[in-house]
Amino acid sequence: MNFFEQHLITKLYEQVTTLGWSTPSNIQTEVIPHALLGKDILAIAPTGSGKTGAYLLPVLNSLQVNTKKKHKPQILIMTPTRELARQVAEVTRSLLENQEGIRTYVLTGGVDMNKQVRGFSKGADIVIGTPSRLKDHLRRHTLKVDEIRTLILDEADEMLSMGFVEDVNDVIHALPPHQTMLFSATFDERIKDLAMHSLINPVKIELHEDAILARNMDLKVIIVNAFKKLDTLKEIIDKHSKQQVLVFCNTKKTSDFVSERMNGQNISSKSLHSDMDPRTRIDILNKFKQNEIKVLCATDVAARGIDIPTVDLVVLYDYPDRSEFLVHRIGRTGRANLFGTAIILLKPHERKIEEIQRLSQLSFTVEDRGIRTKKHQHTGEKKRRKR
Repeated sequence: MNFFEQHLITKLYEQVTTLGWSTPSNIQTEVIPHALLGKDILAIAPTGSGKTGAYLLPVLNSLQVNTKKKHKPQILIMTPTRELARQVAEVTRSLLENQEGIRTYVLTGGVDMNKQVRGFSKGADIVIGTPSRLKDHLRRHTLKVDEIRTLILDEADEMLSMGFVEDVNDVIHALPPHQTMLFSATFDERIKDLAMHSLINPVKIELHEDAILARNMDLKVIIVNAFKKLDTLKEIIDKHSKQQVLVFCNTKKTSDFVSERMNGQNISSKSLHSDMDPRTRIDILNKFKQNEIKVLCATDVAARGIDIPTVDLVVLYDYPDRSEFLVHRIGRTGRANLFGTAIILLKPHERKIEEIQRLSQLSFTVEDRGIRTKKHQHTGEKKRRKR
């Protein structure tokens, strides 16, 4: 009897098997037994570690099927972005594909509120949403929470970084007594404070090893001057001509610029960022999933909801402004036990090699194509003389 068979009801176990989930990830092994006992969970684990399954499997296992016409939420899942909310909803529906009578609904911004209220009129057993929109529904009394039994805070660190502290707390305080599972990639003072106020005697689970260590991944760093980055990216894409490419940029402007230049080189490309209409973003993501787009240029916020196992290659066109995003970016490839490649483009003045080693815990090659100008060399000599 394997782990999933031992812990899950028959229908859920059968669907997990159908989906090819044969072996649990480390975070799933640690979380599921405690979650099934109804305990509060504080889980610190990196992206791509299997945390979505870690919280969905136990809550779906314990879900009470509603035979009434009106569904009342039993499970509330909070995510930082619309994309991640939709991604979690997709996974939820796939796990419930062989069961009837369970309704899942997504409540996020970017959708007309009145239209959303009408669509949500029959309620749902599982509600997945972003903090601000959930708070709006609570204020309008269109979200009934009196039967909520479990709250999931997914990517809690990102929610706090995006300024949702007050909204998250307001939603939590509106709920009846419940089980809470908090998942975060980092464990800073903000997360400690949130955990202290939202969890009761939690089981703390912290995976120190990075999830990408266990993957088949090739990591490479190329040091290149800014004016050569586009040419280098084109060269990389040409070399991996049969692979889908996810390109990370630090700003919306850069994302649009790089995508436009790739299209100019006859490489099908789209840009994905938070300024876009939600329908446009969904359409772009779907086309990328269906391999209709070869290159997707994205910012970190937009990419939080991207979970596409077939992404073969990730390129960091810009080094992230926040160091913890390095793992989030790299972790978008090499998923589902598939081989992946991650390439980081560094400008000569960006001294990040040791940081990459520390954060990724991976061995990697470094190719130095950078050109040091006389001005840079002269400045360095001046500094040395001053010492």
